[in-house]
Amino acid sequence: MIFYYSATEKSKLYAEILAKILDRKTYKLESALDGVTGKTFFIKGVWKAVTNAEVPILNMPPADSFSDDNVYLCSPIWGGKPAPPIKYFLRNAPLANKTVNMICVSGSGFSSHKENTEKFLQTVNCTVGNVQIFAANYATTDTEIIEEHIRELMF
Repeated sequence: MIFYYSATEKSKLYAEILAKILDRKTYKLESALDGVTGKTFFIKGVWKAVTNAEVPILNMPPADSFSDDNVYLCSPIWGGKPAPPIKYFLRNAPLANKTVNMICVSGSGFSSHKENTEKFLQTVNCTVGNVQIFAANYATTDTEIIEEHIRELMF
């Protein structure tokens, strides 16, 4: 299973491509921020990110969704860190003895994004796997290029 949270659909695209590569299904994580748009979304999302708050996942997957030892997660980066709903997911999912691999989608590819994500993963009950940051702007939808980059960086 490929778990993902995507407010703008960029992370969804990466999750779908990763799912194709690994021949797995995707599972969209939903939060209370879903459906909030425009300035309200920006203000709420930024505030949650800046204050290091978590946003509950409304559809936490059942425990049997975590049968594989390798968990794959696609997340947006907000404020230089994984999005608040992803933080909630990581703190509440049954990840003991699991290796968590992450594709993070950001408007920029600062190395601090990777460091921040790895540091956060170290605070939850899992083994830190491969974490990669993909700098993606809104025009980046060429699935062949994205797939090539995922294959090169993740495997």
